[in-house]
Amino acid sequence: MSCILATINLADHGTIYADSAVASLPAALLQGLHVAQVWRSIAAPTWLRADLGASQSFDVIALVGFNALMTSEIRVRIGDDPDFSSAAYDSGTLTGACDPVYKQFVHVLAAPVSGRYLRIDMADGALDYFEAGRLFVGLGFRPKINFSYGAGRSVVSLSQRSQSHGGQLYTDRRGKQRRWSFTLSSLSPAEAEFIERFDVVNALDADVLFCAFVTSSNLSRDTLFGYLDTSSEIADRAFQLSSKPFVIMERR
Repeated sequence: MSCILATINLADHGTIYADSAVASLPAALLQGLHVAQVWRSIAAPTWLRADLGASQSFDVIALVGFNALMTSEIRVRIGDDPDFSSAAYDSGTLTGACDPVYKQFVHVLAAPVSGRYLRIDMADGALDYFEAGRLFVGLGFRPKINFSYGAGRSVVSLSQRSQSHGGQLYTDRRGKQRRWSFTLSSLSPAEAEFIERFDVVNALDADVLFCAFVTSSNLSRDTLFGYLDTSSEIADRAFQLSSKPFVIMERR
């Protein structure tokens, strides 16, 4: 099983259209910073379409902050024809791809596909509408050697506790964020050069998408969309062998 790290969100540089949208929750919110600020359709089924401006090569698509269910039917198409009469890629109807616990749809292609347009169709008789906070479209980096043993996952609670003079504990309940740590410890010189460019572009500023296991049966669970929580160095481990630790905090 291998991981994939996608760094530049092509959807942020294009135009996103929706079949329908609540007036105060337009499709443009899918390009906003905060996942909690969502696009919402007026009805279901519905669709989203992204115009990337020019033909682009990518292999990772995700809808984050997505309200779909395990019963939801999702279809992904890519092409240079906005009507998709001759699509370069068609996933067919996907079911069971959206775990509502993790509120995201993640689709990783076996290999990059080029196209200017991306369309995501969604349907579910149990839902009155669909909503999502971010659309991610990117070209992933797949290291030849997977991350090392010792990778960790945790959930950080944003709740705050206070204690009264009588000793009673009160909790101001807030949201939770997933936090992952892992190390790519066997980077070749070419891979280390890519990671250095990644640091220059992303640093602690831009969002990233990390999928721990591209062959996972639950990509919603095994993918994290967020930002680097700490800066770290690319270290030389041995001759032509480098290491880089990552800590990613979930975007809310």
